[in-house]
Amino acid sequence: MFTMAYGFQCSGGICIDHYEYVRHVYQKTKISAQEEFQSFGFQHTLFLLENPYIKTAVRDEDAPDSSQRKPVRKRHKRKRKCPFTIEETLAIELHEKIKVRLQASYDALRHVANDHFGFRKSGQFKKELNLLQKGTHFPLDRMNKCVISNKSPFALLTKHENQQVLIPANCRFIESDVKELFLLLDDCKTNKMKFSCVLMDPPWRNKSVKRGSKYEWLDFEQIKNLPVPAMTRDHGIVAVWVTNKISVIRFVTEELFSHWNVKTLGKWFWLKVTSMGELIYPLESLHKKPYEMIIIGEYLSSTSNSILSCKHFKEEYFCSIPCKIHSHKPPIYRWLEDLACQENPQYLEMFARNLTSNWTSWGNNVLKLQDTSLFK
Repeated sequence: MFTMAYGFQCSGGICIDHYEYVRHVYQKTKISAQEEFQSFGFQHTLFLLENPYIKTAVRDEDAPDSSQRKPVRKRHKRKRKCPFTIEETLAIELHEKIKVRLQASYDALRHVANDHFGFRKSGQFKKELNLLQKGTHFPLDRMNKCVISNKSPFALLTKHENQQVLIPANCRFIESDVKELFLLLDDCKTNKMKFSCVLMDPPWRNKSVKRGSKYEWLDFEQIKNLPVPAMTRDHGIVAVWVTNKISVIRFVTEELFSHWNVKTLGKWFWLKVTSMGELIYPLESLHKKPYEMIIIGEYLSSTSNSILSCKHFKEEYFCSIPCKIHSHKPPIYRWLEDLACQENPQYLEMFARNLTSNWTSWGNNVLKLQDTSLFK
């Protein structure tokens, strides 16, 4: 089994300790000009998930005592004209194709996850105290009026526009929305820079987004118009997180990547588990799934041929406890860096909500998860 500070790899895939990853990033944070350092980590409660959201149904013959069963309240629903829509049928077919592989991966990973995460129970948590000190507000490096960076080999505790934040070592960021995407393009032109890997988690349109106000969404045409080809090196990696909605998956593989001249290599899967190693939803659930996927491709210029073979692309499975912060994905940066193996590499995360060492982060909420209120 391969291990690192926050990753445990076995035959079934990779178990990521997101909480430990954050501790690793900020284990030596400079808090004063007098070379004072302090270590920080996310609040434990952000990864406190002991029980699945939906338990797997217990069969009658497996129930210990019928008297212990809770009465089920009947809900009257409007009858559907057909069992499933076309999109739901396609989604079920896709799920059935990958379910066996997901189950095999989970069976191999669950013991690693249980052994490593199992100690994180609410009763064993010590009372968390906010130990953040005011420290010195280090001025960040302004490469121009929009690009800000920390060139230091240490993480910094600082203040940015009246917000106290933690900034990882050796990182760059641009805070803007899609309307000001030219700021990112200008940065690429000024520095004659293109990226070896472009990672993004676009704000896909869905019912929950329409009902609430968690974030502003983009439609398919707006996402297609993102200037990804102009910022990506030839043979660079393009990685896009998708929802489990079949229309989104098909849009990326059949339309978006073709429009960007990106060749699809395959998919990586993120299995979401509790601190006891259980899937947060049953794998057989028709609606809520215990996994998400990221579709990965290779950008090709008009004159180049692919050097990354789909046959040699490894379908990877990541297992981690999901953070309670909405839509916060696991830190798979290290594995993307390995995949995008190029000379003098540069990495970009679009629609980022946190900063990463050795990466350029762009988005209108790029410092959201850097706020010191989330740390201890």
